[in-house]
Amino acid sequence: MFEAREDTLAASRLSTDEIRPRILSNESVELDFDGLDLCTQSWLHALLFEPVRLAWALRVPIHVVGAKPAVQEGLRFLESYALGG
Repeated sequence: MFEAREDTLAASRLSTDEIRPRILSNESVELDFDGLDLCTQSWLHALLFEPVRLAWALRVPIHVVGAKPAVQEGLRFLESYALGG
């Protein structure tokens, strides 16, 4: 799913076409980061900034599986600024 981990345009399309519609349909989302050792913060932002805010507002869970420590750190950082205001 996440082969182009630096392609922010592809990440944005995935966010718009797949992730956000599920959240708007009140479906929980599972993101599998298995096999992804590292990714850019800009890629994570393009993929998840709006979905995290939307999921929080609608109380729809986003589940992350298989994320390695470096990816987890990027996800925590994104969550902190996405929900921080």
